[in-house]
Amino acid sequence: MDADEALRFIEDLIRTQRGKSLNDLQRTIFRGAWLGKNYKEIQRDCNQAGLDHIMRNVGPRLWRLLSDLVSELLDEATEVRKDSLRGPIERLRDRLLPQTEPHDTPTLFAWSDSEFDSVDDPWSSESLNCYQDWGTAPDVTLFQGRVQELTDLYQWIEDEGCRLVALVGRAGIGKTEMSVKLAERLRDRFEVVIWRSLDPALTGQSPPPPPELLSDLLHGIPEPPPRHDLAGCIDYWRKHRCLIVLDGFEAVLQSKVLSGEFQPGYEGYGDLLRRLCDIHHQSCVLITSREKPREIEAREGEKAPVRSQTMPGLCLEDVQNLFFARGAFLASEQDWRSLIHQYEGNPRFLQQVATTIANAFGRDISRFLHYQQDKAVFVGDIRRALEQQISRLTYPEVNVIRELARHREPATLEDIQQFVKTSISPPHLLEVLLSLVRRSLLKSSSTSYSLPPLLIEYVAEYL
Repeated sequence: MDADEALRFIEDLIRTQRGKSLNDLQRTIFRGAWLGKNYKEIQRDCNQAGLDHIMRNVGPRLWRLLSDLVSELLDEATEVRKDSLRGPIERLRDRLLPQTEPHDTPTLFAWSDSEFDSVDDPWSSESLNCYQDWGTAPDVTLFQGRVQELTDLYQWIEDEGCRLVALVGRAGIGKTEMSVKLAERLRDRFEVVIWRSLDPALTGQSPPPPPELLSDLLHGIPEPPPRHDLAGCIDYWRKHRCLIVLDGFEAVLQSKVLSGEFQPGYEGYGDLLRRLCDIHHQSCVLITSREKPREIEAREGEKAPVRSQTMPGLCLEDVQNLFFARGAFLASEQDWRSLIHQYEGNPRFLQQVATTIANAFGRDISRFLHYQQDKAVFVGDIRRALEQQISRLTYPEVNVIRELARHREPATLEDIQQFVKTSISPPHLLEVLLSLVRRSLLKSSSTSYSLPPLLIEYVAEYL
């Protein structure tokens, strides 16, 4: 086996036996070790983590995972190390595939097609792709984590045939990067892949009006339809399997009104969403947005071809990897968890926090946490990002989040009615709360509403 064959083989096993996937850094370490490289050479290949982090954390965890897996499948104690990787893996391959060469078999076991297709780079997949246009998509070489989210989204689109999927979440949570990574993993499953951003901060210009966008989506594709309008797009998406990504969708929605209203001249985006949801076709449009469009909210469901995923923050291991890419940091596990809680696992915010801790606190996370008595410090452009979202709100919405921040605890609908008293009528209050939920600024449960910790601190300090 060469390095890529070995990696595909072992990733198939990890997915079926452990229900998880390797991240990009682990893949780089595996390939390098298979090729006989030392850790310094591997670190130069990836340049996404410090040498110390690779040697002391990621590498040993990977070899421990592989040792446990190989020992279990061989039914004998087997140690897998960086300098003795090939032997145990090839022995396991020979045990599981005694009569078959890897290139000649599409599967390792009797897996279903849906399980096998969700592997990143399956041996059996033949690329359908004949056209890709990535526009202003950012580089995601250093993308980390999000294994479960990527798995769920892949399944929705590839296995369950969703026609419209929305990634929703606050600024900095990683929606754009996730959309690019997901599209990269799906691109061989679609004839056409087009990635476009509507975000002026990324493109440097206002989002295109709907007719201009639709014409752009049809420009340059193979066998374009005669009509470059919505009807032409839908007709093409029926006949050809296309993946279209529209990033920064909130740019076409109005501010200073309750969420979900389109800007004047951009109402055609609502028609586009409705047609995508309601008309059968074999393509998928993926949008990212800080605000969930009403057209999606009204049509989504667990079994529906329309879904939305609210982006969560990063987990402990992914945050540690993000920090260790900048070198070693001093912290207890409780320090890590406090930091993640304060900044909600927001990768963009945590990157700025990591720089601040490295430059001003001697890489000591505990010192940073106690600098403002365990309150969030609004370094870098964290405050500006929150200001941008708050500036889109109506006065009743600002009033509600100010009251929730003042009380700090989750509150029921009846509690909030008492907080705002007569300033908002009961029917209008419910609309305001739902608007804040769609804007990703308010969390709702079956009994209560709550603000995320970072927003509570921002409101307390600046509003």
